[in-house]
Amino acid sequence: MRLLRRIAITAVIAGVLSAVVSTALYGNPVALAASTSTSLHDVLSQLRRNSKVSERLNAGFFRAPQTRAFVGSAFQPTNSNVEYIADRGDSSLSLAPKRPTTDTETNNGTTTVKTVDQTTGTFEYALDIPNRAQVVKVTASYRDATGGNTTTNGQAASSGMNFQVLELGQLGDSPKGLLSSATGVRSRDGQAETLNLPIAGNGFRVNNSLKRYVLRVTLDDVQPDTRFYGVTVQYVIGKGVAGAPS
Repeated sequence: MRLLRRIAITAVIAGVLSAVVSTALYGNPVALAASTSTSLHDVLSQLRRNSKVSERLNAGFFRAPQTRAFVGSAFQPTNSNVEYIADRGDSSLSLAPKRPTTDTETNNGTTTVKTVDQTTGTFEYALDIPNRAQVVKVTASYRDATGGNTTTNGQAASSGMNFQVLELGQLGDSPKGLLSSATGVRSRDGQAETLNLPIAGNGFRVNNSLKRYVLRVTLDDVQPDTRFYGVTVQYVIGKGVAGAPS
């Protein structure tokens, strides 16, 4: 009987001590529950506000035009026989007045490679931007010296350069011109400027899964002051792109 009484007293004391310790460490249990409830509500509210702010920021990022620049000196000739000058300290591209041939000639015991006059050269650069982006603006920067423009057929050209944006299939399909003029947009003779190249349909959406896209410039002038500086492309990442707002 004494043993049972001792156990009961011990249990009561342990319970009281537990309550005292709990209150001392964590406060009133009822008040604690209320405090936890209020705190959780505040946290969830803040998370919802943060989510809305993030959504607005993401929407602004994805809908604002992104810009990509392609410098002229990075463009590569489509024909290995083209002779050109890349980067005169200004990242420009110029066409040389002569190109080497596969023939040689010997004068006074010195053998050199024969050269011939060249009047035109075509250069390209892959348009590498995110899949499904909408291209909304293309501009070309250049300096076009007055006169001296000659096309491949020896005919006088209206200016020193011709710009194209092309879409090509993965299986060698015929290129599709994406500018408002299928044959390209020419520079303005005697001008040094950044020229907006009108796009057909006010823009096009990139489909890197099925298509390839190329920036192309044809130089029809060998004057050293005729220089191609590059192309700038603006695009918008719209709906359907991973991470973009729905």
